Amino acid sequence: KLDREYESGSVGAVVVLEHLGAREYGPVPRRDGPGDRLAPTGRPTLQQIFVTPSKPLVTTVESVVSQHDLERTIIMKGADVPGETAPEFCNFGGEGTPFNQRLLPTVGIISAPQTLYDPAFGMEGVDIGLMRRQMVAFTDLVTRMGRLDHTDLAGSVPADRARRAAGAPECPT
Repeated sequence: KLDREYESGSVGAVVVLEHLGAREYGPVPRRDGPGDRLAPTGRPTLQQIFVTPSKPLVTTVESVVSQHDLERTIIMKGADVPGETAPEFCNFGGEGTPFNQRLLPTVGIISAPQTLYDPAFGMEGVDIGLMRRQMVAFTDLVTRMGRLDHTDLAGSVPADRARRAAGAPECPT
């Protein structure tokens, strides 16, 4: 459905958010025996933002990350090696992957915490203040993306769609 709506011009891009507010945990020695246990490091977990190749879109994402001081954030083209497929990168590291593979302009935001949300950690694993800052930043991102025209959002997508139509291999699902 989104594919058809993109073709008709009623969808410009997809933004996918995962694991906001995630605190970083790392191994620390156990006090009561051998081995390690996971404990908060006091930092947010590393956050990756995967962006369809589009200079205006990447510049917009970079600006939001900088202006909202989203520390420990890396902006990437993909989570795998480039291939001959359409698109060049098949993996966006999370739930943004299928939208990218369908050749929709995509911004996939994911933190990769060791723990994800685990009831054993309770709400200690979620930093509500960080989650709020991230939500404000990504709301700002969506607002700014709304000011970009369809061509700016598209970036490499039209060329990839033409390659796909000409028989380029698609990403494995």
